[in-house]
Amino acid sequence: MERKNQKTVTTMGLALFAMFFGAGNLIFPPFMGYQLGADWVVGTIGYTIMDAGLSILTVLAIVLNSEGTIDGLTKKIGRLPGTIFLTTVIICIGPGLALPRTAATTYEMGVSTLFPWLNTWIFGIIFFGIALALAIRPNKVVDIIGKYLTPLLLITMVILIVAGIVTPVGEITPVEGTLPLKTGMLAGYQTMDVLAALLFSGIIIVAAQGYGYSTKREIAGSVARAGVIAGLLLAVVYAGLAYLGATASGPAFAGYEQGNLLLMLTQKLLGFPGSVLLTTIVFLACLTTAVGLISVAGNYFEKLTKGALSYKAIVIIVSVFSCVVSNIGLSAIISISAPILTVLFPLAIILVISGLV
Repeated sequence: MERKNQKTVTTMGLALFAMFFGAGNLIFPPFMGYQLGADWVVGTIGYTIMDAGLSILTVLAIVLNSEGTIDGLTKKIGRLPGTIFLTTVIICIGPGLALPRTAATTYEMGVSTLFPWLNTWIFGIIFFGIALALAIRPNKVVDIIGKYLTPLLLITMVILIVAGIVTPVGEITPVEGTLPLKTGMLAGYQTMDVLAALLFSGIIIVAAQGYGYSTKREIAGSVARAGVIAGLLLAVVYAGLAYLGATASGPAFAGYEQGNLLLMLTQKLLGFPGSVLLTTIVFLACLTTAVGLISVAGNYFEKLTKGALSYKAIVIIVSVFSCVVSNIGLSAIISISAPILTVLFPLAIILVISGLV
């Protein structure tokens, strides 16, 4: 039983890591390292605190409250305000913003280079078709992500990071005029993972119940341990990606932006296979996040409508809508998300801290 428990906790932790590790998590750490150069370690600490640290605290705030659910956290501000807040969060990090960004990022950071003849509409249909097929069975979401997709994602990430350590693209140089801790914290702030943690916790709690954890203490303990596993994996991967970016901090690499920086790094390190590897990493990272978000939206709105809309109907609607929105392009999506995040993020952080207290 102990071996089985540890195995299921590990599966939940891997699934939680993969759901958190989406588009922003892949783009922001290398660019942060690129901006900070020799101060990349301090920046990574700030990034990890604001991203992985707050995300795991969010998971703990949910599983340790009196009800052990997201409702136990949001009801502290009243049932109606809590429902409005949670619905807005789900729409923003679901079909309105983050879900379309998963497909747009995958296309712009890899697919468009390898398959220039493939337009965004065709790719969007393929991407969300796969995500829908994986998410349409809610009781299998954690198994599919934790046991199959996450190991593939981690293997590809390890290959890229190890290549950057063995044969770095350049020397890490000091960059003047930077505020490393602030830069790292602001970069971590942009990933949306605190908001995502509010929702992904529900999937992990349901998975824990499905694995046989029955009491509140057992569920809280298993989910908390899974959160620690996810947080540690995120911290290690962020450090590796930030280091890769820092190796390009010299004047020879000036002028790169977030997306094309990572593409340049992989091509310098591994040549054309690097482009294939990056496409695979981006695809897996964004797919796991998309599957998690689609499943969250399906579960939430089925419960909100008291079954008037079925889980399957909702996930189909969300997938189709997200496919359409993804075709307005990655830059446009990010420009829309920024002001909304400015409002939602402080509210979420305050709610989590008050819940922990």
